[in-house]
Formats: sequence, C-alpha cells, structure tokens
Amino acid sequence: MANLIKVTTTINAPIENVWVVLMNPHNLQHWLTGFVSVKHVSGIIGEAGSTSQLKFMERGKEMDITETVWFVKPQQQYTSKMTHDTFETESDIRLISFGHRTELIQTVQFSPKGFAMKLFMPIMKGVMKKRMANELLKLKNFIETK
Repeated sequence: MANLIKVTTTINAPIENVWVVLMNPHNLQHWLTGFVSVKHVSGIIGEAGSTSQLKFMERGKEMDITETVWFVKPQQQYTSKMTHDTFETESDIRLISFGHRTELIQTVQFSPKGFAMKLFMPIMKGVMKKRMANELLKLKNFIETK
C-alpha cells in the first residue's frame, strides 16, 4: 500500500543556485524537520548508487534512515529511496528553470510497513503533506536569503 504526496514551490533563484544547495548534504539542517546528521556510506556523494545514513529526532527518539540515490540528472532531477524499519519512501525532486526563478516539484511515494502504520496512513498523509510543504518553504527561504 503506497501513498503519493506532491508539493511544489517557486524559488526566486536561478536553477544553478537551487541545485548547489540541494546537492550539499550539510544544508539539510536548514530545512528538514528533526534533522540531526548525515553520514556518507558508499559511492560518490550525489550520484546514482550512493548511500548515506541520515539521523533524525522524531518525537524524542532517534530515527536512522538509509538513503540510496536512484537517479540524478544535474539541475533537473534527483530521485532517491529512503528506508526505515517502519516505512520506505521514494522521493523525486524535479527542477524547472524560469530564468531567475526555479519551480521545485517534490513527489514522495510513502509505503508504510506493519499493520499499525498502514492503519494510520489516511491520517498521516495529511500531516506528511503539510510537513513537506513547510520544509519546501524553509528551503525556499534558505536559498533566497543566501
């Protein structure tokens, strides 16, 4: 059972600037909710096949997530899979250039594992979409004020 969530934002910056910020793992702290750290595990950072271990704080508990990059088309698309004991997500970020503005479209397919997660998914979907929209707003503000 997978659930699709899509959010978009327009960033007042050229696509090159947006891409540089997105591809620097040290910038994750500026927009991802509960982000603690990232540790590169294998491959070349930001290239297909590379993996990283991301650490988050969620409701007072540490959460370790493994990210595997699936596809990268510089300044256009970044697709990855994130795996945790209780869920998997496939995240696709697309960038469209409008000169000095960039449209960012993020589509996430969330697949809960386990009965309880699947049961609460209808409620969680709205919360997750709101969180993703808030994170894109934080990303937009971070890029525009750099």
